[in-house]
Amino acid sequence: MKTDIRSVLEVQLIADALDQCVDVKKWTVDTEDVDKVLRIEATGSLCEQKVQQLILPFGFYCEDLPN
Repeated sequence: MKTDIRSVLEVQLIADALDQCVDVKKWTVDTEDVDKVLRIEATGSLCEQKVQQLILPFGFYCEDLPN
């Protein structure tokens, strides 16, 4: 997913929310990529809207990357 998370400090802000989500198995944010890509390994029940709900309270956005 494309995000606006730009630094390791910003990644740390969302870490607890993603770590505590039972549907998220593993996640990373590539802050070096132009799209600041959030990659999530999750169960089938995790959807884009749920991920947005997890990180929006921290002031960040995310959206699907086109294929």
